[in-house]
Amino acid sequence: MEEQYETIKRARALLATIPKSVARKSTADDYRAKVKRLATKTKNAGTFVAMISEALKTTKKTSWQASRAALIFTARNGLEKYLSEQDVIQRGLKVKETLGKSGDWSSWATLVDRVEHSRQALQAVLNAKLPLEGRIDRHTKRQDMRGLPDDWRERIIARMPTYALATLVAAVTGCRPAELVGGVQLCIEDDMLVAHIKGAKVDVAKGKGQEWRRLFWPLDHQSGMVRDLAGKVAEAGDVLLVTIGSASNFSKSMSNAAAREWPKRKTSITPYCMRHQMSADLKASTMSSCDISAALGHLSEETKSTYGHARMSKGRGVAPSKVNAALEVRAREPSEKMKKKMANIKKQKPIKLG
Repeated sequence: MEEQYETIKRARALLATIPKSVARKSTADDYRAKVKRLATKTKNAGTFVAMISEALKTTKKTSWQASRAALIFTARNGLEKYLSEQDVIQRGLKVKETLGKSGDWSSWATLVDRVEHSRQALQAVLNAKLPLEGRIDRHTKRQDMRGLPDDWRERIIARMPTYALATLVAAVTGCRPAELVGGVQLCIEDDMLVAHIKGAKVDVAKGKGQEWRRLFWPLDHQSGMVRDLAGKVAEAGDVLLVTIGSASNFSKSMSNAAAREWPKRKTSITPYCMRHQMSADLKASTMSSCDISAALGHLSEETKSTYGHARMSKGRGVAPSKVNAALEVRAREPSEKMKKKMANIKKQKPIKLG
């Protein structure tokens, strides 16, 4: 019995090193689906050693990280489950012994074996490393944008006479090319430039994306691009619908314009670079985190992390002063580390002056 108690101690010690997952239901469902796919690809379906081996066949760092997160989530939940079940049986057996009754400890020992199996599975996932040889790191638009001058958006606009207005809209609003195909409605309301964007990548059933969003800028905004766009709207009678016929043609035209402007650059510039730059401007502004997500057309606060960094922006850029969206953005759950930090701050006594 002493050996079983040591097994339980080792399992609890391992759990203590890994923060408990606070994954939303949709994320948890994605994890389970990923583990199920890994299991079906292996001959020893369901064994963690086989699934880890299958996951490590990828050369992409991001693919491995996604599989690793799913496997850790599954193994940790299994370990917690078996620890909890053995606790219940152990307490029941000890109560019987206290009352002078004998109990069958075999079922408890079986659960302890499952605890050890789950502990080994979790430890195996934690120890697994994606080989450096042949690994493919994720390619990002942020990498493509390195070294661009501060006025790169204005220079691209000047190089695209056919798509000049659409490019200006993309630069100011950060809209997706598909949203330009659908049309971006611009108007002047109460001395404000307003952009109404019908969202792309929207899945109401899965709770993804904003069906619409409205961005507001003062007419005297610091950005020359915002003022230029407001001028175009005013010339059109305070209402203007901007559309493009093809997202792919728009993207190709922008890439060609960038190649003409910077012939020595090895990376291409696309409309999504405009979106990344606008996101960087948002993050460098005083807008709240949820408002930034809404301005990008996201329903989750976490999604914006894939776009831009504040350090990529020079000042406030084209950030709007206000944003409205179809739905309230889901706020990100603070990490366990942040929760502890906030709790410690609350416990601190105020310093007495004088």
